[in-house]
Amino acid sequence: MDDSSRKAFVIFNPAAGKEGQADEIREALSRHFVPPRWMPEVYETTGEEDIAAICRAACRRGASLVIVAGGDGTLVGAANGLVHGPIPLGIIPLGTGNDLARALHIPLKIDEAVELLAGDHAVIEVDALQVGERCF
Repeated sequence: MDDSSRKAFVIFNPAAGKEGQADEIREALSRHFVPPRWMPEVYETTGEEDIAAICRAACRRGASLVIVAGGDGTLVGAANGLVHGPIPLGIIPLGTGNDLARALHIPLKIDEAVELLAGDHAVIEVDALQVGERCF
């Protein structure tokens, strides 16, 4: 893939994480996801929207990477929009436990996690458990 065509779609839950962390997220994203290598689009959640549908729409617009900056609820919503598709999901862990991020050896420090996603990195397939219509 040509570096200039990489589109990163970031779903950011500003209510997740520690107080005052939102500015740190915004700064790290603007520092590491820069044109021409990346064309970033950041969507800040309100907590009321259908995250899965928003992710599917971003993929139809050409996103080559979807990133979740939030907790488990935001992560599960995004994963439901990407399951069985070709677009990888990146994680910037902002939750309290961050168990999935820990298991995948994703850095827990914001700047390190964003730097990893913006740079060369490995993609790992992760299984999902489906209960009813929802995957976890």
